[in-house]
Amino acid sequence: MDAPIVIIIDIEPDRTFVDPHDQKPWEGFERAVPYFQNWRQSLQDSTGKTVSFTWSLRLDPQISETYGDPAWAIKRYQPQLEQLALEGDELGVHVHAYRRTNSSNHWIEDFGDQDWVNACVNMAYETFSEYFPSPPRVFSMGADWINHDTVMLAEQLGMEVEISAIAGAPSRPANKKKYSGIQPDLSRVKPIPYHPSQDDFRIADPERTDGIWVFPMSRIRKDNIFGRLERTTRKVLKLKPRQRWVRSPKIYPDIPLDELKWQLANLVKSDNAHYLTFSFATRRFTWPDSIRLMDKNFDLLKTHRNAKDLWCATPLQVIERL
Repeated sequence: MDAPIVIIIDIEPDRTFVDPHDQKPWEGFERAVPYFQNWRQSLQDSTGKTVSFTWSLRLDPQISETYGDPAWAIKRYQPQLEQLALEGDELGVHVHAYRRTNSSNHWIEDFGDQDWVNACVNMAYETFSEYFPSPPRVFSMGADWINHDTVMLAEQLGMEVEISAIAGAPSRPANKKKYSGIQPDLSRVKPIPYHPSQDDFRIADPERTDGIWVFPMSRIRKDNIFGRLERTTRKVLKLKPRQRWVRSPKIYPDIPLDELKWQLANLVKSDNAHYLTFSFATRRFTWPDSIRLMDKNFDLLKTHRNAKDLWCATPLQVIERL
């Protein structure tokens, strides 16, 4: 039986805050395309299966304000995006709710204003639909944030899969200088796709046979060595727990090699692991250390003793096999 691996790449600027007077190209994305094209062929050879990736574009108000057009990336990188689509990759939208504050060079993720979140999602959806043959099917929010109203809006727009929720992730405190609102508690969300309840997106509705799917992201082990080391250090030094939007619990392709080995073993052997997701932004391709770790991890996928069981697929391809 195939063990699906879902690789999701968010196409974003290389810096979180972009100077409108210095509209630099997205070097991370420019490097990511040939990188994944090379690994596509290598993984196809090792798994014996077609390899498909998911690419999610930033087309929201922050892009519009800093680059003068929400479709800036589509226009600049049209040849690359068309080639990825021809390869069988999924193109979708990745939305941040950044809003400029009174300070000219500071932005806040304004998740606490649902009207603003809706405006950001609508802009991304409409921009994508204008420039591609069909509307986006796959949707995600930035900063690992999602809530019920936003999932319902995505469904109303006709998007088919939501890929923001992280399975088992508890609510996390937010740095009020960077974010408004809260991250809903996802601790009871299981790592399996489901149609959400109309009352609470975190609850599966087994009676539903159509509408949007929630496709939860895989989560790094709760009690990994880095978390234990940090908690022990802060306890010894008598420091308060960190009160900020902590590092994402989702799985990046540059995670430590031992963690990836554990995740792969769990995927191949466990009846409870339905797939394994990697999700990250293209800016990571401007970080040399990150690229080195990714090389090691993708090499592990290629040489894994169960490589023939692995299947690099999109969320929709995985759902079709349920």
